[in-house]
Amino acid sequence: MEAFWMEAGPFPVEVPARKVCVVGSELVENYTVYIIDVTDGLHKWTVKHRYSDFYDLHEKLTAEKKVDRHLLPPKKILGKNSKSLVERRQKELALYLQTLLQQFPEATPTPLAYFLHFHLYVKMSFHRHFESESLHRQEYCSQLQSHEESPASGETSPEHNSVGLRLPPLESLH
Repeated sequence: MEAFWMEAGPFPVEVPARKVCVVGSELVENYTVYIIDVTDGLHKWTVKHRYSDFYDLHEKLTAEKKVDRHLLPPKKILGKNSKSLVERRQKELALYLQTLLQQFPEATPTPLAYFLHFHLYVKMSFHRHFESESLHRQEYCSQLQSHEESPASGETSPEHNSVGLRLPPLESLH
């Protein structure tokens, strides 16, 4: 499994890469829906698709990205909801998705990204990151302001911190 590393305190933390797993299926009206767990770094979510969605995705990828036409398991007309077919197809669809992610490790093609809902969850992740970054910036500004209002007993100037390093003007942090 491919992984990324992040610094968290004194020890690096392993962050899992993108991963997909077809974890189950359910019968809805007269068709089967496959349940897919998706992991992107530290974020995990579930999407559901029927076989025809996989087929539509595959058509787009074969046209746009020259994906092997035989990679997707074939359509079945008779017995399409039989337990044995569904279980076999579940494994084949999991392999299909894993192969696609391996085939495009750097840039996930847009149809695949939308199929796996990366556009929804990764965007929320970025928003959370920037909100967190903004909060840290506000806390830093607050600490600077309180330092300026009551200098440490070492009598440092307002533009220097307690170790004598020059701090950026407070206005530039907003």
